[in-house]
Amino acid sequence: MSGAQTRERRAGTRRQSRNNVFLTIDYSALRALYGQHERDPEAQFMSAMRRFGFQVEDIIADGGRYRARLGGDGPGERSGWYTLRKERTAEGEFGDQRTGESRSWRADDQEEHGERFA
Repeated sequence: MSGAQTRERRAGTRRQSRNNVFLTIDYSALRALYGQHERDPEAQFMSAMRRFGFQVEDIIADGGRYRARLGGDGPGERSGWYTLRKERTAEGEFGDQRTGESRSWRADDQEEHGERFA
């Protein structure tokens, strides 16, 4: 192994050699990131929204009702809605305007509770 290859490997960069790929992973950083995600109510709420079918990157948590894209929406459509309040316990709701299906969510209760309105 040449000196440049050794320095590259120590720096944690990716290097490819024929059929082998070497990749260094900093597990302490991953654990810190995962632990932060578990405690962040906004991240937990967005995770529940994504399981429902939302395509969201960020949300507003001021108690207002906001529209967002769902899978299957056409260009410019936002048929999903959500609201998130972060007072004593973070809680919110989200749903699909087209079907009337909705879910309620609480930070201390990791299950979503579904309802369907006619």
